[in-house]
Parts: sequence; structure tokens; C-alpha cells
Amino acid sequence: MNWFKKNPLFCSTLLALVILIVAQIALVFVQYGKLTDSRQNLDDLVGERDRLLAREPAPVPGNAEIVEEEQDAYEELLDSLADFFAEGAQLEEFFGTPPSDSSQAFFDISTWRTQTVQKFGRSGMIRNPDEINLGFQRHASQVRREEPIEKIHQQRIIVDYLLDRLYEATPETLVRVSRQDPTRHEREEEVETTRFRRPTPSLDRTEGDFFEIPPAVTLRRPGIIESEGFRLVFTGQTDTLRSFLDDLQNSEYPLFIRNVRVEPTETRERSRVRGDETEQLVRILERFEGEDGPTGGGEIDVSVLEELGTEERERLRPIIGTVINRFTVTIEFVTLSESENSSEIPNL
Repeated sequence: MNWFKKNPLFCSTLLALVILIVAQIALVFVQYGKLTDSRQNLDDLVGERDRLLAREPAPVPGNAEIVEEEQDAYEELLDSLADFFAEGAQLEEFFGTPPSDSSQAFFDISTWRTQTVQKFGRSGMIRNPDEINLGFQRHASQVRREEPIEKIHQQRIIVDYLLDRLYEATPETLVRVSRQDPTRHEREEEVETTRFRRPTPSLDRTEGDFFEIPPAVTLRRPGIIESEGFRLVFTGQTDTLRSFLDDLQNSEYPLFIRNVRVEPTETRERSRVRGDETEQLVRILERFEGEDGPTGGGEIDVSVLEELGTEERERLRPIIGTVINRFTVTIEFVTLSESENSSEIPNL
């Protein structure tokens, strides 16, 4: 203490230097912490950049061209829809007046289902009338009041139209009809507004009634184009599918075929022999006796055919196979959204 009193200037300077060194050391530690945080943020940004670059589609010029082509395709679709509705397509007349309440909606669906099953059943196109699902199985006992009755009615009208076209194509059998959930858009909005809420599964959802069209396939664009998807599964020959698709392509309503899946199910034997089997077989074998035939002009004793029994003749009958396929056709019924469906549509 005495030494401090004797050298006040030196001691004050020394103390200031100590305080300055301590402050510099503290500042270094603070700046080092900030540097560490900045380095961590930089690593996070680099990782986010790498993650975004690895996503599909990556933001490259080729994908930009694809987006532009897709945009042009949808603008063309919008123009065609605008012309379609401007030329007088009356969907109100097509859909008619929807049921006023859930009870009428239930009886409407029940009556339609009975008539449709009887129609296809009389032609042998439905194997199990009691088990066939026409896409409205969940309404077999009732239509709930909270369900969108008008939307369900419109779907029922579209399915009826599609089944009429399919009936004209004479399929072997009608297997199943599916449709998109009419409440899917409302559920999408609910999920968007409650993004962090744990979703609760629907307990009354009937398996087999509904299906979903992948976003990459659907023509729907919220706020611009609305669509209702339907899937028909049936069996028959290729001519059945061709006739059905041609009919839909020439339809007066905005129907778009989105996907067709073909699966062979069975091959049936069908004889090409008609009339007297012995005479037909003789003609066939006589071809072998020609100079260009397998026998090189040698004779074949065909008299033995008359002695053959039914079983032996059946094995000799020339046959061809009739291939029965299982077809799954996905269709979209497209309309303009309410915001676009106005008197200004032709000017799009």
C-alpha cells in the first residue's frame, strides 16, 4: 500500500493495463463465440443448399423447360375448356336437379343402383349382383346430412353416363367402379389450416369406394381447373376397350382418359371349324398333299377320319385362343373452377 502511495502514477497505469488486458481477453472470447455460431450457421446453410439441390426436380434449365411446356399444355387445356363451355355445353342440364336432402339422395342412389345392376345382370355382365361395387357402397344404408349431397349427386350422374358407354361396348364383366372422395378438397383445406395437428383417421370411410389420382397425373389445378376422377374395372376383349375409349373421346362432355391398365386374365379356346367336322378336317389335310405342302405332293389317307371317335376329333380340331383381359381405366371429368366459370371465360 505504501508502495502504491509512493508510486501512484505507475500503479495507476499498471492497473489500467491489467483492466485493458482482461477486457481484451473477454472480447476475444465473445468474438470466438460469435465466430463459432457463424460457422455453424454457414454449415447449416450449406447443408440446406445441398438438400435443395438434391431434390427432384432440381432447379436446372431442363426442368424449367419442362415447366414451361406443362404451362403451355394447361393454357391450351384452358382455352379448349373455355371454347367448350362457350359453345353451349350445358352441365346444369346434364346433372339435373340434385336431391333436396339426404333421404332423397339415398333413395336416388338405391334406385339407380338397382336399375344398373339389373341392366348389366340381364346381359350377363355382372357375376355377383349382391357384391358388385358401383362406387357408392358407403351409401348402401344412408346418406349423412353433413355429406356434400350435390357433389355426390353429380358423381352419380357421371358414373351412370360412363356405365352407359361401357354397356354399349359390351364388356365380358363389370368388376368394380371407384370414385374420388367428394370431401377431399375440404379435408385438404382442413389439413392446411391445422398443419401441426395430429390427423384423425376417418372411421366411416368405405374401402373400395374411393381412390386417389396421383398429383402428377391429375388435370386439377386449384382455383383454375376442377376435376372428378373415376375408375372403371371390367373384363373383355381388346375391341371392348377400343370401343369404350373411342366413345369417350367423342363424348360431348369434358371427359379425359388419364390412365389405362391391361392385365390378361384368361385364354379361352374357340373352334374355327364349322359344319361337318370330317369334311373340314379333310380339306385341311388335303392342303398337305400339295406340291408346296409338308408331304411334297404325297397322298394322305383321310378315310381314317371317318373312324375317329368324338374325343379324337376334338383333339384334331384347329383352335385359336380368345384372350380375355382385365382393364382398369381412370377418367377425369373436368370443369373450370367457379372463379373462372363466368361470362369472361371465352376471353381467357
